Amino acid sequence: MHHGRIRRGSRKLYCNVELKAAEAKLKTMLEERKSKDNYNSDNAEDCRKEAKESGDENKEQQEKRKEVDHKGRKQKHIEEKEIVTNDASKQKEASNTEEVKQLVDKSNAEEETAENAEKETTETAEEERIHRKR
Repeated sequence: MHHGRIRRGSRKLYCNVELKAAEAKLKTMLEERKSKDNYNSDNAEDCRKEAKESGDENKEQQEKRKEVDHKGRKQKHIEEKEIVTNDASKQKEASNTEEVKQLVDKSNAEEETAENAEKETTETAEEERIHRKR
């Protein structure tokens, strides 16, 4: 039993073995990455070539789409504007009718108060006449 102590020589040997294993692992990882990068770069070049070849066709299609989208957006904007103006006119009409209702109610209330005031004055005048006669 070594009681937690390791001989210097055997520790060095153990560390060297670990170090060599780690270096070998790193080398294999680097090689895998390089091969992967090469594969990816080859694929990227192929993709670029294909994109250039089909790019002209795509540009034409994109321009057509843009024109259609622009017309569609323009039409949609016009429709939204019409809806907003319709809503605004409806709100104006509603507010106008509301104002008319308020004015009618106000005039009715004024007429009622005037009538009530006339009734009160006539009643008080009659009471005074009756009171004087007595």
